[in-house]
Amino acid sequence: MINDFNIKKDIFLSRFINFYICFVPIYYILNLTIHEKCHYIFAIIVLLFFLFGIKYFNGFKKKAILYLISFLIIFLIYSFLGYMGYIYNWIGMVFMLLCCAFPWFIVGLYVDDFSNVIDRLKKILFFAWITNILLIVYCQYAGRPTNGNMEISYSILPLCILSLYFSLKCKKTKYIVSFIISILIIIGVGSRGPLLCILAFFILYLMNNFNKNKILIFVFIIISAVLIFNYNAILDGLIEICQKYEINSRTIYKIKNGTIKDDNGRIDIQKSAIEQLNDSPFFGTGIGVERIKINNEVMRKDIGSSYPHNFIIEIVTQYGYIIGSLIIIYLIYLFIKTLLQSNIKEKEFIIILFSVEIVRLMLSSSYLRSPLFFLWLGSIVNIVYRRRVNEEYSNNITNGLTDSRN
Repeated sequence: MINDFNIKKDIFLSRFINFYICFVPIYYILNLTIHEKCHYIFAIIVLLFFLFGIKYFNGFKKKAILYLISFLIIFLIYSFLGYMGYIYNWIGMVFMLLCCAFPWFIVGLYVDDFSNVIDRLKKILFFAWITNILLIVYCQYAGRPTNGNMEISYSILPLCILSLYFSLKCKKTKYIVSFIISILIIIGVGSRGPLLCILAFFILYLMNNFNKNKILIFVFIIISAVLIFNYNAILDGLIEICQKYEINSRTIYKIKNGTIKDDNGRIDIQKSAIEQLNDSPFFGTGIGVERIKINNEVMRKDIGSSYPHNFIIEIVTQYGYIIGSLIIIYLIYLFIKTLLQSNIKEKEFIIILFSVEIVRLMLSSSYLRSPLFFLWLGSIVNIVYRRRVNEEYSNNITNGLTDSRN
């Protein structure tokens, strides 16, 4: 009965994760058409999933949920003081954090069989392609520029990394074609962040499977050397192809012009965040409070988009030097421990999430509205917790056998 219950639970949670991968492009379309109302639709869908799956969420892991939600609520109350005059924005931030993003921590915390999740991800690539094509068609129809379009590039990023992963694992033509087409779209759109995410995944995957991929690593080194020594010729060739087919890839032109490292105003945003941190070094600004000054002095756009564009700076700014640094150190500890102690499927799932979302958060977006960040966090806490429980159980059995012999 317990095994049957766990199988049903993992199937339910796998479908939940699959739903997110396929729904992201639709979410972007809704965000472009009905704006903030799309957040309510997303939250309702998430809450409906939890109503159907509430019977699966029980056990000792409730403590982890209670500790994290209590920590967030304390700092949200503290941040309320900094949002005086901007209460509507504070309510919106709380809604995005607790209703749209945080529930995914629970999903990651309760998955028992990550191989089941990965196997089911393989089945949704076709549907992910359909929703991403809908987003591309919509952007063309609505007259939105494709050059530097972050909605398209980050929407297709999970599909691209999953295609690369299954290409490396299964070595089937359909996955290789899916990866090539998706990365060409990302290059054509010209957003730099997704390319760094893909590179991070490829390197982590090779490191995680070093003994099995020595030939692939050797090929990667050779290709890298060829690219480095033929840098200008390759760039000129790519630019010629882009001009021939009227493709305006911002990334390729930035590399050619030497402006690929341009920060697009991020340095000024991050300076403003650090200045606010120095004004309140012990307790930080509170969750999201730094956005008010960033918006008023730097961006002048909207408070919701005025985040520091760097996960580490965002965490330390909001929670202070001491607590913020401890959070970062603890996350690094959990991540490394997961990679060292988990089985191959668990490692690969964590690496996929890390590459898709954590690398992205170092460049753009905010963890406060990131379902995949909380899914990653819940998953690594889950894996480390289960390993500790299993070790304690094994030690108890060993000690019991030793005592009985004595």
